[in-house]
Amino acid sequence: MRRQRNGETRVGKLVVTLGPVMYNFTEWRFDVDAEAPLGIFRITVSDAAEFPDCARFTAQGFIEYISRSTTSRTIRVTSERLSDGSIVYSGNPG
Repeated sequence: MRRQRNGETRVGKLVVTLGPVMYNFTEWRFDVDAEAPLGIFRITVSDAAEFPDCARFTAQGFIEYISRSTTSRTIRVTSERLSDGSIVYSGNPG
């Protein structure tokens, strides 16, 4: 079980490092609840009003791909653009 959490953490660290490098006007945060089932995580992108939807969906696919590759589990990632200009990516076991 710990190995799987480490996989999720590696995914989170990778995404929150790469995201702001490619889109320097955004801030990325990774959250996982230690009590939540494996495969559930959340990535929040703040200051994303200018983040284009084509990039949003590309990032969604990238997050899902590396989540599956890193954890060896089927992870489904969805995204939602909020009214405050942020984007939330949610990972769930699929």
